[in-house]
Amino acid sequence: MTEPTKRSVLIGILVSAGIVAIVGIGQHLGPLAMLRESLSPASVSLAQIAPGGVREVAGGEATNILAQPFAYPAQFLGLSNALARLFARPANDWTLPFFQGFYYVVTAGVVTFATYLAYAVLHGRHRIPRPQAEILSFAVFFAMTPLASITTHPHTFIFLLPTWTAIVALVQVEPLVWRKYGLGALAAVCYLFAGFPAPATVADRILHTHLGMSPAFQDPIWANLVLLLVLFAYGTLRLHDQAPIHDEAKPRAQSAETEIATAPAGD
Repeated sequence: MTEPTKRSVLIGILVSAGIVAIVGIGQHLGPLAMLRESLSPASVSLAQIAPGGVREVAGGEATNILAQPFAYPAQFLGLSNALARLFARPANDWTLPFFQGFYYVVTAGVVTFATYLAYAVLHGRHRIPRPQAEILSFAVFFAMTPLASITTHPHTFIFLLPTWTAIVALVQVEPLVWRKYGLGALAAVCYLFAGFPAPATVADRILHTHLGMSPAFQDPIWANLVLLLVLFAYGTLRLHDQAPIHDEAKPRAQSAETEIATAPAGD
């Protein structure tokens, strides 16, 4: 790990610890309580924000869990909420903690692979141009924002804007035609569901359908997950396409040794 990388990691840890400490002091929480409340924030009385106002959700077996199936249009759009809605679980159902745990597993896996991919393209021995490696890492980490936010709200998906901008740059410099159009097309589909759902409203008015209230448009976290998979696949393809530098150096070294060994003694 290079010195700039170590410095960046250290600064990131210090800044994160400082934010947690400031919020904890403001909320009168200790370090462990602050960590617990951050990872599993409980909705106060599980109040549901709905178009008709705020109403109380009936009590049940899992009253202190964030993974609640709030009705559309919902203010909680995290993966755990989307899973609860997808499986049509009732509020406070005993299965909701499993959805919350599954969310943590998925998020940990995504963050781990994203960190590996960023390190591989930025510090690996692959011939990926530095600007393209930085753009790809930039796109990946901003794309994780809605997933890693825990309490994901509709406005959280605004943070995907840097990702869309980075993808435009990647498509522009991509040398392979099939990969250029593939990345662009898949990103456009994800953008339709996660960043530009207005066409669904127009279609509903003209065709008298209900696309705008479907899970695909009301739970943009699904499109966010697809977007992350697309970026991971693209980054992996770039790593496999670019031969490691040390693998290319071996044949050149062997060729040089052969030329020296076969050269005339007088030379």
